[in-house]
Amino acid sequence: SDVCSSDLRIQDGDEDQYRVHELKLPRNAKTVTRLIVELDDLKVLNLSLCPNITELPSWMFDGTNNLKNLEELDLSDTKKLDRLPEFRLTVGVDGAAAASCTTNLRVLKLYGSSVSSLPASIKNLKNLRELDLKSTKQLETLPDEIGHIPNLEVLHLTWSNVSSIPASVGNLRSEEHT
Repeated sequence: SDVCSSDLRIQDGDEDQYRVHELKLPRNAKTVTRLIVELDDLKVLNLSLCPNITELPSWMFDGTNNLKNLEELDLSDTKKLDRLPEFRLTVGVDGAAAASCTTNLRVLKLYGSSVSSLPASIKNLKNLRELDLKSTKQLETLPDEIGHIPNLEVLHLTWSNVSSIPASVGNLRSEEHT
């Protein structure tokens, strides 16, 4: 069953009950429910050690959700998660990027996950500062676009199977690669 859906109930009423800043799903969670978009103040979504999660829903990163305050997404040790959805930007009526999950995400942890590739759209994570790819045994290459993330400061590759780093990584601000 969808543990997150059954355990997370959002009810009409007191606005203060929606002030959830961090959410960690239980180990037996299988999916991420759309109910989390109701958590306007969510800053940290921790799916680490959820071995049954096989994919992330595309709506999380399509620019239409309410996760505009999400700063950290922890997917560590998600052993069945082998790919990430596209990171889409939404453009507002003024032509500027609209606030969405891709806008404020600063930390993406994939430590020990089974992700085998990163989408080229990772470059849309404009405020990403830390990308943790330690122990990603299935990941062998990085897309060239990784070097086009303007605020990326920390790229962890220890114990991964990445055999070469794209030349574009030289574009990174303050290079700390481990």
